Amino acid sequence: MKACVSVVIPLYNKEQHIERAIKSVLNQSVHDFELIVVDDGSTDNGPAIVQSINDPRIKLILQVNSGAAAARNRGIKEASFDLISFLDADDEWKPHYLEIIRGMIRRFPEAGMYSTAYEVVNEKGKKYFPKYRSIPDFPWEGIIPSYFRSATSAWGPVWTSCVTLPKYVFDQCGDFPVSFIRGQDRDMWDRVALRFPVAFSTMISATYYLNASNRYLNKKYQAVAPHPFLLKAQHLIEKGDIPKQIPQADLEDFIAYNFIFISRTKLVHLKEPSEARRILLNVRPQTINTAISKYLLILISFLPQQFIKYIYELKQVYKAIMKRP
Repeated sequence: MKACVSVVIPLYNKEQHIERAIKSVLNQSVHDFELIVVDDGSTDNGPAIVQSINDPRIKLILQVNSGAAAARNRGIKEASFDLISFLDADDEWKPHYLEIIRGMIRRFPEAGMYSTAYEVVNEKGKKYFPKYRSIPDFPWEGIIPSYFRSATSAWGPVWTSCVTLPKYVFDQCGDFPVSFIRGQDRDMWDRVALRFPVAFSTMISATYYLNASNRYLNKKYQAVAPHPFLLKAQHLIEKGDIPKQIPQADLEDFIAYNFIFISRTKLVHLKEPSEARRILLNVRPQTINTAISKYLLILISFLPQQFIKYIYELKQVYKAIMKRP
């Protein structure tokens, strides 16, 4: 496999951030890459900003608005090289990102996905660092012992703006799902992790900006449904077709964790307590923490809505206090 990388950036109305993202790629310590920016029908000045940056490695592709998944799929198809890296238009890489990825590819050629630690900058500009479950502390890099155990947390080990995959992985695992509104990227990473080992470095190599404009997370809550992988994984468990290298208990707890998240959204934000209870009653947690979350939410779902809102607000205040230095 060649060491050259095709970097794919989906762009939609990110004129305030796209230059920062592109410059973070151009400032890499390694230089043998191409940068494919797929503009997904932007109505702002983003495409013009891309065109104004004079570098022969940049390729701008224009398409009608079809969503981030379609833009990433287009970038993969247009890629010239055997490695595909992704970066969102409102995030940025550290200068050593590609160097770390290339080192992991040499050391762990059996992996189907390579990712690194990242920092998060919130709406107020405060920086904090996700803690990854069941991954050794810094400094460490290697094959994640159990991806689905590590992904059963608020911040998973694989995030869209610091992940690289060999191109052949998409041939085996398929494209990003274009018909699903939310979680297309997570769906892809989970499908890959079911088939391939996942390599990870605890070196912080990217910045995730929560305060960026036009993020899905900034919009009002919409109808929530499980992303396709969860239903597929349930089906595989029922049929007994889970790959041997995947611990079934970890996968089951991962499914439970995600359905608990969906039920919490329905309970707190969509005000659908009966639907939340229906989902929770079918959840099969495999760890104490997940089980506690399930039964607490079931109890809370019987409270009046104003009390549910009050409990949620208290929890948010507690989380904010715990993040203070």
